Order: sequence, then structure tokens, then C-alpha cells
Amino acid sequence: MKPILRIITYLFKKNNLINTNDTYDSFFDDGASFPQLIEIIFNEKIPQIISNPMDTFQKKSNNDKALQFLFEKKF
Repeated sequence: MKPILRIITYLFKKNNLINTNDTYDSFFDDGASFPQLIEIIFNEKIPQIISNPMDTFQKKSNNDKALQFLFEKKF
């Protein structure tokens, strides 16, 4: 596992979340992990995130909302 993914896994575990992604692609492809990471970083919920995205549209929508949230924070 890549070092950055190990750090992400640690952050998830510290926040009582589970991260089973072992590649960068799987981290973004599931549509839930990236938004959860952004929520952990800012200790804020991202509005209108679907907690269990089922299809490609929902997954992309979640990632887009997380990215927009990140841009709005001017991180």
C-alpha cells in the first residue's frame, strides 16, 4: 500500500471509519472515501453527500461536491 493511503487509513481509523482502498483509483472510484477524507480534514459535513453511492452518477456527484467544498474552503 502506498504511504499516503496508509496515512489516510490511519485518519479514517482514528475517526472510527473504515478505509479498505489499496489504490488511488479505488479511493476515488467508490465515491465515498474522498468526501469522507475532506469531512475529516475540515471536521465538517459536506452538504448533499450520498452516504452510500450506488451508481457512477452518484459517485461522481459526491466527488464533485467534495472537490467544490474543498475549493470553497480555499485550502
